[in-house]
Amino acid sequence: MSTKKSYCTNSEKPQISLLWPTKISVGVFDRAIESIKESCSDPKKIEILFKVEDGANIDYLQETVSSIGCNFYVIINDLCGYQNMHIFFNEIFEHAVGDLIFTFADDLLIYGDWVQEFLASLYWFKDGIYVINTRSHSWTPYPVISRRFVSILGYVSPCHQIDSWVQNVAKQIGRYPHLPESKISIVHDHVGPPSQNTIGRNIILSSRSIITSQSSIAAQKLKSHLE
Repeated sequence: MSTKKSYCTNSEKPQISLLWPTKISVGVFDRAIESIKESCSDPKKIEILFKVEDGANIDYLQETVSSIGCNFYVIINDLCGYQNMHIFFNEIFEHAVGDLIFTFADDLLIYGDWVQEFLASLYWFKDGIYVINTRSHSWTPYPVISRRFVSILGYVSPCHQIDSWVQNVAKQIGRYPHLPESKISIVHDHVGPPSQNTIGRNIILSSRSIITSQSSIAAQKLKSHLE
């Protein structure tokens, strides 16, 4: 059973929802929060939904995040592990109210006026169905997903490789615009060595199978709503 704690000071409806599973690791977490605080031009436009394990230092999280000035929520439950990360995002999406969904993480740092750049995308497509590539390359590990994209499908992703899934589907429907990196920059603060174990490889292969088998079905469902 999940427990949700709300820390809301703004009455204005936020338009960007950051979904963030966190271990609240001192140092890494602080730097991620600081990068948001320094680059967020309008805190009232965003909300952050954290998911933490039971027993996590909620007081420390509250003290650190409150400095941003945005509404935020803490959902307390067992983290579901990397291979089941989509379960977390699918669940927490139900609590989000933003028009854009940004899958965030402890090891991300963000720079530039990303709030205004993301919000500008709301006028790009009349039907509101798209995924933003936040880099100038063909793929990004941190896409921004429109609410309508997720709402039509009924889930964020059916597998833990959320970034690959949503971008694969978005490319199939021709709704994958990118933001120039001259506008914003999102970088990894720390990345550990890739896993070489058999279990890790099997998880990736399983996700690739899901992406291959189900992405075309999802794309067809979305195409029927394009304008």
